[in-house]
Amino acid sequence: MDSVQLNPIKRWNQFIERIGEREQRQQSPVALGLRRIFIMPTRSGLLFVLTLVAMLIGSINYNNSLGFILTFTLVGLGLVAILHTFRNLFRIALHVKHAAPIYAGGIAHFALTLGGEGEHERRALEVVTQSGVVRGIDIAGESSTSIDLAQQYNRRGLHYLDRMTLRSIYPLGLFRAWAPLNIDAHVLVYPTPVAAGPLPERSEGGDSEAIMSPSGDDDFYAMRPYQDGDSLRRVHWKGVAKGQAMMSKQYGGGCAKEVWLDWHQLAPLAVEERLSRLCQWVLDAESAGFAYGLSIPSRRIENGQGEAHKATCLEALALFGHRDGEVSGG
Repeated sequence: MDSVQLNPIKRWNQFIERIGEREQRQQSPVALGLRRIFIMPTRSGLLFVLTLVAMLIGSINYNNSLGFILTFTLVGLGLVAILHTFRNLFRIALHVKHAAPIYAGGIAHFALTLGGEGEHERRALEVVTQSGVVRGIDIAGESSTSIDLAQQYNRRGLHYLDRMTLRSIYPLGLFRAWAPLNIDAHVLVYPTPVAAGPLPERSEGGDSEAIMSPSGDDDFYAMRPYQDGDSLRRVHWKGVAKGQAMMSKQYGGGCAKEVWLDWHQLAPLAVEERLSRLCQWVLDAESAGFAYGLSIPSRRIENGQGEAHKATCLEALALFGHRDGEVSGG
């Protein structure tokens, strides 16, 4: 016989959790009210109840006054435990921030903040996710506590934080209170960069379509680590002679070299391979200080530079093939 069928408490808990999973995602912060918290006996609590029943039957059978006193005292203790276990979760507010973008295969970090209302402390809380359990969370009065929820994503796109559960068996471990949570927090996952070879053919500075950039030849602008393809005449040889890392001199006032990153330049590769190589080209072009544009089916991004332009290009690659507003669950 299935072990799950032998444990009605576990079956009941799983049923309640499935009900919670049907809820629509909620915007942060999420406050735990009466209808969001479930409570059931633990195995120890079930044994405690059975023991009380046996004590009550024995007290009735032998008409033992001390047995009645002890039994009802323990019943009162159990009722108090129910109240305190439930109150340990009641009126907690949870807020989750969207995670910073990552590349496919990386780990996203969501900042979960738990804040309490009222003066009583919350102790020994647990947050359960598909990645594991975070234990020992305490909230002192009306203060708040922040924890990091790490979650790995292997596919590009826009992904939701997995469903999680806040639970507690405090103070006696006889009852478990829990609240299933489905919070609207997401992370943008870029394609995994894959070596794509040299950048496509580019026009030199001075072209009629070039844009102004700090990579010209007029005035000294800055120093940056040497990269393959940099002119040896721009290497800071005095620093190399002193044992320093090889650096390239950058000059301002000229026009940026332009690179056009086109989907069709990577034919006949598969879709994900093209996206990964375009991702690497975007990073290479930005690192080299080139002006670059991106062309993929249904999307064209004109030449530009800078972190904002790079983020726009990477976002377009991450969401390629996804419908507007479509978000994956994991």
